Amino acid sequence: MSALQFLLTVVLIGIFSSPVAAEVGGDCGECHVMHSSQDGGAVGTRSYGGLLFKDCLECHTGTNTGTNTIPYVYCANEPIFGTNTLAGGSFFWVKTQDAKGHNIFPGNADDILTEAPGKGSRGCGVAGDCHRNLHEEVDHNGLRQGCGKCHMVTDAPVGSFHHADDSNLVVGGEANDSDGFFRFLAGHDAADGKGVSGIEDPKWGYGADTVRHNEYLGSAGGSGAAGGLKTLGHTMTGFCCGCHGDFHGREAGGSWLGHPSDAVLPAEGEYASYTTYEPMVPVARSVLTGVSGTVTPGTDMVMCLSCHVAHGSPYNDMLRWDYSEMRAGGQSSGGCLVCHAGK
Repeated sequence: MSALQFLLTVVLIGIFSSPVAAEVGGDCGECHVMHSSQDGGAVGTRSYGGLLFKDCLECHTGTNTGTNTIPYVYCANEPIFGTNTLAGGSFFWVKTQDAKGHNIFPGNADDILTEAPGKGSRGCGVAGDCHRNLHEEVDHNGLRQGCGKCHMVTDAPVGSFHHADDSNLVVGGEANDSDGFFRFLAGHDAADGKGVSGIEDPKWGYGADTVRHNEYLGSAGGSGAAGGLKTLGHTMTGFCCGCHGDFHGREAGGSWLGHPSDAVLPAEGEYASYTTYEPMVPVARSVLTGVSGTVTPGTDMVMCLSCHVAHGSPYNDMLRWDYSEMRAGGQSSGGCLVCHAGK
């Protein structure tokens, strides 16, 4: 076990006795070097962002068992999707198949896309910014690449987001948006207040069920406004809009040009039967007060993560299910048909 893994094990072991994770603490030297050199090595040869010993993926590689105290987002052998993967899925499939998720691997250019599909005007406007893709390192804002383009902490070096405070039941948002945001999904400017608000499952989504899962904030206000994006606040959909803004909140002539993320599930018709929370088809809530096993059509919303995972899956477009196997007329169940039950 490396020094960094040891520290994270010690610190994160309290996660399972608490409803939320807390920021990392302990001896600085367990994770960091002083001058990016060690044991006679040349300067610049022993550090990653934030003078860390290892990069994100090295530390977060392993097999999830439900007892591990570090969340693993990558593993050497193929995981069983939905069984020993976490809420974000796994980057395992992305390593060799770019269509399966977000390519965060440096030096491994995407074979399909050169930039984020739906890339709109929501980025910071800097040429080659973080919003273009994840696998290329950017030469501003702390030389960010891969995981550090999404998981960050305001005005701090890459890798230091583990020191952000995420100890509240509802992490992030207007009341407590200093540095702690849901899963460290924050903005990079101290004054912008941008980041995701949510309730964190203590096992990061491993074995999630009706009564234990992440809870996501949604914003139904202005959904579907013609030609523009709605005001999304501290929502997961709002965060996804940073790279995929053109997919959200747009319609022309009454027809959607993208899936209506953060649109309220209708309280009548086929959607009304989705009342028991299904972890593989999560919804967003207008207000977060706790974890609920009930879905309320007419109030709760479909969002980006209702259909996709954030890291990767065995299915194209990082979907939660095999879209090609969805059949209307009773031939299949789950997936799209959880919401579209009448099909």
